[in-house]
Amino acid sequence: MTPFIAATFGGILCALIASAFLAPLVFKIPLRISRQWAREVDEYADLELNGNSLATPLTRTQSALLILASALLGCTVIAAKGLQIEGIALAFYFLSLLLLVAINLKALLLPDVIVLPVLWAGLLYRAQTGFAAEHIYGATVAYLVPFLLTTALQRFTGKGLIGHGDLKAMAMAGAWFGLAGLPLFFMGFVAGLVLWIVLLLITGQKAQGPICSGPAHLSGGLTAAFCSSAFTLA
Repeated sequence: MTPFIAATFGGILCALIASAFLAPLVFKIPLRISRQWAREVDEYADLELNGNSLATPLTRTQSALLILASALLGCTVIAAKGLQIEGIALAFYFLSLLLLVAINLKALLLPDVIVLPVLWAGLLYRAQTGFAAEHIYGATVAYLVPFLLTTALQRFTGKGLIGHGDLKAMAMAGAWFGLAGLPLFFMGFVAGLVLWIVLLLITGQKAQGPICSGPAHLSGGLTAAFCSSAFTLA
């Protein structure tokens, strides 16, 4: 095949792909996003109308609990990993995760402004320590597996299993713990979610809409970090 014929074939193939997939997606993707935004705006507008504003400061008790949890986690991490780059890196991850948990409990959000920088920080740190591929695969699988599951569930039942914020937070965990750490992370996530739901039932709280998944992410992270002798940061 001459270069001219190969180039012509490539051009025709790309044109067919654009006609079959790209052109429709230019319409479908923004439409899907705008509908998702509209649903979220309606949900948050209802909260505001009912006097449940998301933008409220922490109470003194809540602040004290957050500070205490940060101190306990920092103590645990440094005791296990030492006051070196390994311990500092893991402490950074868990402090960021605690911030996500606090926001999630208060506002049912897992903001990209926290998740994405921490995800990239994990990948960059792993690249520096020589484990880039393992953790790139970890971030990819941690996102794709639950995404495919929730997409299949939504197709058959019309209801999603987890939100996009959860998917990105799982990818963040995959970036830090790698492909080998994902089984423990997901085990801890499921166990934490079940325990959280049980706690809500015991305390007589009925779920109004989505359930906070922040505690489950924290449980998964703790399980992946401290329940595997094979897991190391360096």
